[in-house]
Amino acid sequence: MLNLSIFLFCVAIALLGLGGFIFRVRALLNKCPSNGPVLPLSVIGVILSIVSLVMIYLSYPK
Repeated sequence: MLNLSIFLFCVAIALLGLGGFIFRVRALLNKCPSNGPVLPLSVIGVILSIVSLVMIYLSYPK
């Protein structure tokens, strides 16, 4: 369970990083930065990070 939680946390960080990268690229290209896949990637990344942190807290050995 802990391995799955850590994997989900890494995926969440990757999604947030990808969303930030796409945001910066769209801003440099003078397009609306918040359009495109930026918002869905950010929302999914935040939800996954919260869920994975709760899972890590619950499955951490005492």
